[in-house]
Amino acid sequence: MAAWFLRRVRPRGEPDGTGVAFLVGGTRTAVWACIASLNSTGAVAVDADGRLIVAGPPPEPDTLAFAVFCALRDAPAGPAIAAGGAARGGRHRRLAAEPGVAAAIDRLRDQLAADGWLGNRSAIRRLVARLRNAQQHLAPSLDPAWTVYGPNGAALAVALFGPSAIWQADPRLARALGLPIPTMKHRRGPEPQVDRDADCGCA
Repeated sequence: MAAWFLRRVRPRGEPDGTGVAFLVGGTRTAVWACIASLNSTGAVAVDADGRLIVAGPPPEPDTLAFAVFCALRDAPAGPAIAAGGAARGGRHRRLAAEPGVAAAIDRLRDQLAADGWLGNRSAIRRLVARLRNAQQHLAPSLDPAWTVYGPNGAALAVALFGPSAIWQADPRLARALGLPIPTMKHRRGPEPQVDRDADCGCA
């Protein structure tokens, strides 16, 4: 009955780039999307040693991106909190475990649930398909400039096209995050799949 109901619920509104990233890939992809959005404004950069540094003004308060920014800025060891370990098992999880980030993720999850998106796999697929068609300019193969499309555009690029979007936009940032190296190029980028192992409530 629950699955039947979810297929027929029409979600309210449309998530922003970070919300779409969470729906597609859970916390891991949402954190990547936030760092991409911060990088698009110069708020987060990569230093000469390949480490993430906080280099600019904070984003809008009460957002996951703001929580990520604060965690990087206020970490006892500085922005190196995002360094060390594999991308899947270390960097994003260490950052996501920070209290402020974890609380912001919970708020994002609750909002997506209240709006009827969380767990609504068919609605998520339709949303992603529509956005990929409307936002083809964000495909890595077209080398989009994140400074042009702004924080939400950068986050949406990661949500729709995965880690390859970061590799194309800023290889140094991708290396600092420990992202997997794309193994092949696609005309429009790989089709993102709703991650069955993600904590997005879609499995």
